[in-house]
Order: sequence, then C-alpha cells, then structure tokens
Amino acid sequence: MPARPAATATCAPPAIYSTAKLMRSAACLPQSFKAMATTTHRPFSIHTSPAAVAAQRKRELGHIHQGKAALQWTDDDYRYHLRNVTGKTSSADLDTAGRRKLLDHMAACGWRPVAPVAKPFGQAEKIAWLWKKLGEAGGIQDASTPALMAFVGRTTGMAVADLKFLPVQQASTVIEALKSWLDRAKRAKGVSHD
Repeated sequence: MPARPAATATCAPPAIYSTAKLMRSAACLPQSFKAMATTTHRPFSIHTSPAAVAAQRKRELGHIHQGKAALQWTDDDYRYHLRNVTGKTSSADLDTAGRRKLLDHMAACGWRPVAPVAKPFGQAEKIAWLWKKLGEAGGIQDASTPALMAFVGRTTGMAVADLKFLPVQQASTVIEALKSWLDRAKRAKGVSHD
C-alpha cells in the first residue's frame, strides 16, 4: 500500500473541483443561478432567545463548578487555572468562548461532565402519588394501598398484585380516572387545580 502524502497546512480542493471546471459548469446554469453565485453573502447570524442563552450559561457554570469539585481543586487552584486559561478571575465574568475554553481545559485534566441521572416518573408511581393527593384532598375515605388496588381492579377489570404489573393502557386509564376524581374533589372542596 503506498504511503499517504503528508498533510499540508492549506487544503486545496480536489482536481475535479478546479476553478476552470466550475466556471465551465457555471456557463450552463440559468441566469438566476448565475446572479446568486455572484451576489455577496450575508453574514450568518444565530437567532437564540435570551432565555436559552441564560440556561446554557447556567448549565456551563454548573459544569465548571462540578469539574472544580471532581478535580478536587482548592479555591486557589481553581483561580490559578481560571486566570491561566481565560485571563479572568471569576467564572461569572466568562463569555461563551471562555467557558468553553475552561471546560476543555478541565477535560484535558481528566474531568468529564456527568449527566444527571433522571429517574423517570413511572405510571405506577404516578398512580400512587395521585391516590395520595386524592386522600389529602378529602376525595376518598380510605387512602390505603389495599383500597387503591381495589379501585384499580374495578377500573381496569383486572386484578394485579402490584401496580408495576399493570399494563400501560390500563395504567393510563387509571391515571386519567384518578386525575378526573382529584379535579372533582378539589372543586368540591373549593380549591383550584394547580
């Protein structure tokens, strides 16, 4: 296998895209395309909402402080790295590029951000939570687990040993029934739905 040529600092387009060939192919284009090719391009601008920018800043600052703790940097160590990498003395003063530089530096030091482990709120947990809220609202006399299981059996027409064994469709039916019941209990009590 022949050796690959060394990479150069500038990358020239492949020969198939030579300027002469592009000019010849441009002659075959309709006039409207030719006009588009010769017009000046507008600068690209990103349209983001201020809320999205603020959320990204908060997330990145959180990652920076998470990295500081994971790398076990003292406050002096942190300030030293912050000043050497970005020239700033506080992460609050960093712009997007500065935060990115600092996070890249922390990654080079061996730290990777850990995504939060979000435990999904399953249907079984939601049913139990709605049953508890219904008891608190005074919508039921008996807020015990056997009473909940009896309600589930009547609503779905099937008996299950535990809520986690309830099929998705039947669990959805129970959830909707409990939500309606909770709304009625709150209206009867005079409490608005939150």
